[in-house]
Amino acid sequence: MFVQEQYNRGAQETILSWLGGLQSPPSSRESSASPQKRTRADSPSMSRSPKKRKTNPPTAPSDALSEYSLPTPSDRVRASSPPRELREIYKYAQPPIRFLTTPDEHTPKTVLELYKNLQEASSAAAIPAILKERIHDTYPYQSIPSSAFVPTEQTLQSSELESTWKLAASLLSRARQAFEGNEPEGSWIRLASEVLDGVFDGSELKLLRTMDVQYSDINSTTLLPTVNDIAIPVKKADLAVAIHSAKPAASMIYESIRKQNPAMKLSQMADASVSRMALPICVEVGEPGKSYNEASIQLGVWCCAGLLKLHELRLQQADIDAEETVPLIGMTAIGLDWKSHVAYKLPGDGAIVSHLHFHTPYEVEKSSADLVGVVKVILGPVSIGGYEDIQSFFVLNSVFKIIAKWAEQDYWTHFRAIFGV
Repeated sequence: MFVQEQYNRGAQETILSWLGGLQSPPSSRESSASPQKRTRADSPSMSRSPKKRKTNPPTAPSDALSEYSLPTPSDRVRASSPPRELREIYKYAQPPIRFLTTPDEHTPKTVLELYKNLQEASSAAAIPAILKERIHDTYPYQSIPSSAFVPTEQTLQSSELESTWKLAASLLSRARQAFEGNEPEGSWIRLASEVLDGVFDGSELKLLRTMDVQYSDINSTTLLPTVNDIAIPVKKADLAVAIHSAKPAASMIYESIRKQNPAMKLSQMADASVSRMALPICVEVGEPGKSYNEASIQLGVWCCAGLLKLHELRLQQADIDAEETVPLIGMTAIGLDWKSHVAYKLPGDGAIVSHLHFHTPYEVEKSSADLVGVVKVILGPVSIGGYEDIQSFFVLNSVFKIIAKWAEQDYWTHFRAIFGV
């Protein structure tokens, strides 16, 4: 394997442990430190004395806490970081995945526009001014600047505002409990799913629904980055946002597509419940303290597979003349904080494709796999609020509305155009 050739044994065990959830072998210090590991042969006096029930000596406070002690400076220097190493490996995988923090001259116009909208929404006033007094009464110890409130007319307020307020109050309370109670990742995944669906239910077209994909694999190795022709194993994102088939406006489109090819998979996921729906967005969730590098790799791989799947669908439909500029959105929700990313392919890379009609899934997959130079870019992160306070929630709510509009209009229009429906 690539990992075996490039890394020493210690780094290899660490990487494989992180990727597969394997337990690291106990250190020699752990195996020799426990007095219970001693045998009778180790002590002549023990072999001659009659059998007696022994009691362990009182454990010193320092010994009792040793399991939870922080690593020493020398430990930190020697310790390898599998997420950082994997990010470096992905730069030169096939296809490469690059993580960029700012746009440049190669960034497509459609990506620039979406990225700019996310940045502006994350820094703009987001709280309706009509809620100012209610916020002061409900959260008297939170300091909210006057610039955080957007002027609104009384006539614009409706049941939607009340619904948003109830969602905010509920999520902030539960997020605080999860944080202070040191709850596991499952609690944070449920929070992320609820806030997404809470906002998407109020979108204009109401096409979106959050799906749990943490146990679903990518449905083909041709959609994964490879090194030395071996797909790099990695955990994938926790949640995906689908243009859901249960929504009336989307069900007719999916019905038309399925009639063309009943076995066709429309997304990169293997699970039947999500493989036949368009997935424009993913979220990688983590409890407080989770590595951002680890989370970014997981959403990066998911987005890379999604972009390759879109290209594969275009090949199947012989729709290979139009410019491929539609991006995907990946988000991280680590503890109280959310960040967004825009994933896209560099224009011009792999753009020259033979005008062939593919008749079998193998031919299509092989064509996708042959595009080894198509660089996938993960642009970000952009901080988009979270659960820290009421202001952070309304920023998150505002950004989600931008994302919902993009998914239901721009992305869905592009996806439908692939199939001519």
